[in-house]
Amino acid sequence: MGFDEPVARRETPGKSLGCVVGFFGIFLLAGLGFFAVFAVPAWRNLQARSWPEVPCEILASRVASHDGDDGDTYSVEVRYRYRVDDRAHVSERYDFFPGSTSGYEGKARVVERLPPGTRTVCYVDPADPTEAVLDRSFTAEYLFGLLPLAFVGVGAGGIVLTLVGARRGKARRPAGRAEWLPGPGGEPAAEASGGRHVLPAPSAGDAAPLVLEAKMSPLGRLVGTTIAAFFWNGIVGVFLWQLWQGWHEGSFDGCVAAFLVPFVLVGVLLLAGIPYQVLALFNPRPRLVLTPGRLELGSSAVLSWQFGGWPGRIRRLRLKLEGVEEASWSRGKGPPTARETFASYDLLDTHQPMEIASGSIQVRVPPETMHTFDTTDNQILWTLKLHGEIRFWPDVSEEIRVVVGPRRLAGAGFRDGGETR
Repeated sequence: MGFDEPVARRETPGKSLGCVVGFFGIFLLAGLGFFAVFAVPAWRNLQARSWPEVPCEILASRVASHDGDDGDTYSVEVRYRYRVDDRAHVSERYDFFPGSTSGYEGKARVVERLPPGTRTVCYVDPADPTEAVLDRSFTAEYLFGLLPLAFVGVGAGGIVLTLVGARRGKARRPAGRAEWLPGPGGEPAAEASGGRHVLPAPSAGDAAPLVLEAKMSPLGRLVGTTIAAFFWNGIVGVFLWQLWQGWHEGSFDGCVAAFLVPFVLVGVLLLAGIPYQVLALFNPRPRLVLTPGRLELGSSAVLSWQFGGWPGRIRRLRLKLEGVEEASWSRGKGPPTARETFASYDLLDTHQPMEIASGSIQVRVPPETMHTFDTTDNQILWTLKLHGEIRFWPDVSEEIRVVVGPRRLAGAGFRDGGETR
């Protein structure tokens, strides 16, 4: 046998997929719930635009104060009487906005205009005379209801990207995406100790060409950037709204404004990234094929590429193979605490239009370096990086994860670090 059985971590795709979808589902449901809280009043406000005017008399009015964790908030409380078809009705609805907001002065001015005994007009639902409202203007407060859409976008976008990624993962040939560890020679393809799962030895199918796929498509990057922009600016917008309310009421807080400046700048950059990613959708798309479909230490493979679209726009094309080690001391429950690039090989750097449009090169990973490796606390990852420079336009930039298997010696198994297994 020329191969030892490679070992990979046990994966539970169905369970992991369910957890990720459930996580984003919480965002989606929470966003829809909060959006409904504000969307329904906004819709009723729009409906009230067609309600007829009816004379009414103010019976009582005041500014109500409500205690909150971040300070008091205020609302207008009013009671008025009106008549429809010679029948008296009493209502306490000033507007359709739910809850209370900061800013006492604005509410106080409303109450000053509506002292008891004031005769004014209200708007009554012709289908239900018991429904009336004093103020049917569409104020900026109703725009607050757009903020939950950021959570809706995160939830819906996350679910879609997760399901699309899972579907592509099933369609992808397993040998092209497996994570390999050297196992004991001759170990059968069955359950192994240590909670790991033994994969079958590389087969003749690994010699077949493998189409390499990028980590994320241009459309995926656009969706991700859009979700991030709406989520970030939605949160920052809450604080900007409170700051604007304070300025409008004469209590502007300069310290808070200065604190928010870097967060606003990040939000602006995220928003600017959306049109950038839209333009990137029209970039030439590379198609890369690796033959054979699995790299090995000390062995060569042919990497070929071909661009769809208009490759003549690309002025310079660079290809690089990079090996990175990630180490974590959190038992896999957190992000890596250390990341170091231990190998970087420039494969191609050309300005020639014919070479940019399509071509092929020989790729060889030196035998003295490290193969793809994946445990709970340590990972060796290999990535193929493609960068095409386009003048006055977003560049073509792709990162593609590739598998580098241990070195194979005929009749002797893998050799790793000078030791034959």
